[in-house]
Amino acid sequence: MAQTLAAQVKHGSAAGTRMVPHRYADGTYVASRTRFKVDQVHVGSIEALIDCWQQGYGIRMSNGLGGAPSLFAARSIALVSA
Repeated sequence: MAQTLAAQVKHGSAAGTRMVPHRYADGTYVASRTRFKVDQVHVGSIEALIDCWQQGYGIRMSNGLGGAPSLFAARSIALVSA
């Protein structure tokens, strides 16, 4: 069974919203240890993104409906069935 990453917004007006890895226009996903662009790692697959997450990287995530991506800490993200 395929797996992916997911998180849930905990505060604010969007509390409870399910977030998924944000896929950028170039087809990549972004993992980062900090919020700074210089620290971003671009990967081309969910499998590679899961590897980054397992190493402690945060993931840029969005609601999957075109919302702006936000960086979620690795501890706030769960591995789920796709």
